[in-house]
Amino acid sequence: REAGVSVPVGGFDVSPPIIEGITNGTITATMDQQPYSQGYIAVTQLSQWVKYGLYPASMATGGIGLLDADNVGIAAEWAGKTR
Repeated sequence: REAGVSVPVGGFDVSPPIIEGITNGTITATMDQQPYSQGYIAVTQLSQWVKYGLYPASMATGGIGLLDADNVGIAAEWAGKTR
């Protein structure tokens, strides 16, 4: 703001300050990392490789986790509580 330029700001986390930034317009978007899903699927892929020689890399590891001004409300209740 001090420089007088408009730069899109994005990140990779969901927390109350991030939600507030998206809501007030200082942050453009963020990605919900979904660490449980990332860890679970990584272990599942490893077990499939060890047991069967399969590597299912085409599995989605994070879901649809892009938050911006249009959908930030769906994460506001849980930001900082359940991650």
